[in-house]
Amino acid sequence: MVKNLDYVAVRPLIEVKFYDNSPLPIGGLDEIEIRINSEIQTESNTENFTFTPIDDGTELKAIISFVPDSLDIGSGSISGNRTTGDNLFKIASVDAGNNRDTVKIYANVSLNGFIRNHIAYPNPFETDIKIAFDYIGPDGNGTFKIFIYNTTGRLVRTLSAKPNVGKNELVWDGRDSYNTSLPMGFYRYLIFLEGGSYVEPAAGACILAR
Repeated sequence: MVKNLDYVAVRPLIEVKFYDNSPLPIGGLDEIEIRINSEIQTESNTENFTFTPIDDGTELKAIISFVPDSLDIGSGSISGNRTTGDNLFKIASVDAGNNRDTVKIYANVSLNGFIRNHIAYPNPFETDIKIAFDYIGPDGNGTFKIFIYNTTGRLVRTLSAKPNVGKNELVWDGRDSYNTSLPMGFYRYLIFLEGGSYVEPAAGACILAR
């Protein structure tokens, strides 16, 4: 779920869910308007546009998903004091009781790639450790690799996953590349993006305590 002022890809897959406590279904696309930077998003100017009405007795009434043409890219700098973003999403709908609601969300797109808030937990660990981090970048191209080294500097394991603009998490099971359990001790890891936007690698350490 994207929160206000979050960073997203330049062409993200957008999914909007509409909830209403009325037992009546939503009227249809005529009752919904989604704008990005003032431009109405429709089947004609987006990719993979789908509208799914839902009438199963729950408060979820409809889901719209699509890929926009392109979002605006920011300056490439990251500031924690922003009150507005690079792109304004405005979502308006009218329910069966003719009640109108509008939601506004700002989203940012970064010209450059950044790794932020990386953490390994639990640390120390006995079986599995999760290496989590936020990725800010223009797209999800390339492959994230996490190189794990022992105290002698020898590479013992490489983890890999497709980047996600936002939250990322990879799991290491304390084994080497040959699926052999490694001895307890101190290990270092390096997070590196291969084949995508340039990203300054991030490093950390963990303790395997069997």
